[in-house]
Amino acid sequence: MAGTANNSLKISAIVDSNYTTKIDLKDKVPMWGSVATWHQWKTDNVIVNRYAEAVGLLKRNFQQQCNLYIPQQLFADLRHPSNVKLFNGTELNDIEQIEQIIAMHLVGGNNDIVLLLGFDLSDSEIADKYQNHLRKKYLNQIVVAINAHPDTQWVCVDHQTKIPNRLKDLTNLTFDSIKNIQGILV
Repeated sequence: MAGTANNSLKISAIVDSNYTTKIDLKDKVPMWGSVATWHQWKTDNVIVNRYAEAVGLLKRNFQQQCNLYIPQQLFADLRHPSNVKLFNGTELNDIEQIEQIIAMHLVGGNNDIVLLLGFDLSDSEIADKYQNHLRKKYLNQIVVAINAHPDTQWVCVDHQTKIPNRLKDLTNLTFDSIKNIQGILV
């Protein structure tokens, strides 16, 4: 299923696990996210980056309920499970919200517009130096993903905090509300 606006633009949405809205997007655009987003949103495409999480989901045949994406590196370790989709990459545990970053790379080249639902792109200083480091690393990876797909328009939906300067300079990143977005979806 491909989401479209005016039957011409391909649109997908990546949803943060903490994002809530009363507006139903499920049947309007393909939804991407982590396992946590599947519970709330029944996302069409679920990214799993950690071995233990993948094992638990495969035992429950979770891949029968959605498109389950796992790192190609884990495919053999998991004994070649059926009905899973693979992405290039390795298990990464040192970037917060890594599933969002992976989804951005997976959908960025195949869509004209990608909605980033509820992403927290704030870069406020965090007292804990390690957590602050992880936050900055996450934001850097967001910039890398957006720059890797310059022909894609990225729309951060319902962003609540001050926008970092390094994101303001990205010409293919805009900010909008879900109410405005729903108007372009057919």
